[in-house]
Amino acid sequence: MRTVSTPGLYAVVVTDINGCTTTCEVTVGINLPLVCNITGNLSFCQGQSTQLCAPPGFANYLWSTGEITACITVSTPGLYAVVVTDLNGCISMCEVTVSVNPLPVCNLTGGLALCNQGQTTELCAPPGFASYLWSTGATTECITVSAAGLYAVVVTDLNRCSSALAR
Repeated sequence: MRTVSTPGLYAVVVTDINGCTTTCEVTVGINLPLVCNITGNLSFCQGQSTQLCAPPGFANYLWSTGEITACITVSTPGLYAVVVTDLNGCISMCEVTVSVNPLPVCNLTGGLALCNQGQTTELCAPPGFASYLWSTGATTECITVSAAGLYAVVVTDLNRCSSALAR
């Protein structure tokens, strides 16, 4: 028996007790290392989920969740790992940490009653959000209203998580 560490053609000549010989050859190759990386959004908004995917084309997948598909859907934060196996039996593992972003807190301030016809009041959402969308179509932090009614705002933070409030 001989151990080899480089690729190539290896041959052995075998002679039996009668002096008959035969040659056996084998080509040894090196399998390229597996590249395992998990793709997908590594953070998502509370109450939602995200899809994590290992590279396609492997013979087998085994996720830390027990699933055996190339992609999984997760809805809780934590460490997720996958072991992939190619057709040659070579194995690789990769992992990612997924986090959940809380929903933004939205409360409206301003006058809730109009006492006189023609009077206005200003309604404001909290400052510092990435975007605002009011039921009136306005996209500012505050709006001025002159009619009684229900006014709603959707605020979106820098993580693209949204929350809505109506008054």
